[in-house]
Amino acid sequence: MALENDIVFEHFNFLREIEQLEKAYEPVQSIRVYNPTGIRLGYTDDEGQSQMISEERRTIFEEVKSKNKQNEMVQIENGTNITYRYIPYVADEQRDFSMKRIVEIVYTEAELDSLLKFYRGGFFYQQLIIVFAVILLATIIGKIIAKPVHYAFHDSLTGLKNRAAFEMEGNRRLQKKRREPVTLIMIDVDNFKNVNDKLGHMKGDRLLIDIAQNMERMVRKEGVIARIGGDEFVILCSNQKKETLEQLVHTLILSLNEIYRELNEEHHLNVSISIGIAEALENEDLKSLYDRADKALYMAKENGKNQYKIWTNEGVQQV
Repeated sequence: MALENDIVFEHFNFLREIEQLEKAYEPVQSIRVYNPTGIRLGYTDDEGQSQMISEERRTIFEEVKSKNKQNEMVQIENGTNITYRYIPYVADEQRDFSMKRIVEIVYTEAELDSLLKFYRGGFFYQQLIIVFAVILLATIIGKIIAKPVHYAFHDSLTGLKNRAAFEMEGNRRLQKKRREPVTLIMIDVDNFKNVNDKLGHMKGDRLLIDIAQNMERMVRKEGVIARIGGDEFVILCSNQKKETLEQLVHTLILSLNEIYRELNEEHHLNVSISIGIAEALENEDLKSLYDRADKALYMAKENGKNQYKIWTNEGVQQV
């Protein structure tokens, strides 16, 4: 499915932003956003195939990516100088899931040439100002695009990765030729609805933010955290030993219990978390892995909540 068809773009459609910018700035011919491998985001042809960065511009693309500094190249097309400027963008608070993007801005120098002719009898500094203004414009456009690109893959409430980012990273890890062991940890807040019903949605939102911040402190570099639903979170881990993962989720449960303690005692609630864990099987896809982790989570809830279960080849493991 093309990324632009995902529900996330109902609110954070950087493709729409690009279209508006192309109309607003006449010298700009096109604006494109690429991932680190050179695949153009938000575009597929009639056969559903992604568009790659042009081979003739691959060298400068790789240079901008590796040095993390913007650069440009000029080509003559139909007798006109066309500038291809590449601007690197990296999402804030990134973990092992790279949110690096390269923004390509293509603009013509035709209008610049006319301006330069106008100022030909003037000072050289005036000409420099014009050229500098175009470079500045390209940088500003890159920053304008960066924000909706960031929100397309991040949860607006907690700042964690969202479902789109989770699915993209999960598929990437599972499809690697020499993949490391991949484990999915599913987390659901028990009795969260009672918080919203008794204390209001603002209190519920505050609780979700506290949970997310606590999880980030606990998980750190061990995995990628995402919020995939109202009170549902996931952690994707690679190459982690079973003992390490069990220690992580056990500590996570104890730590979050401290966050809920005062809330539970003061308002007679019973908020906790239940966790389901599943390690990916050979050649398993993300949907199957997700379903097994979800079954383990369901068993944790059925068994009394505030605990974790592990789904193995033989079924749910009692822990």
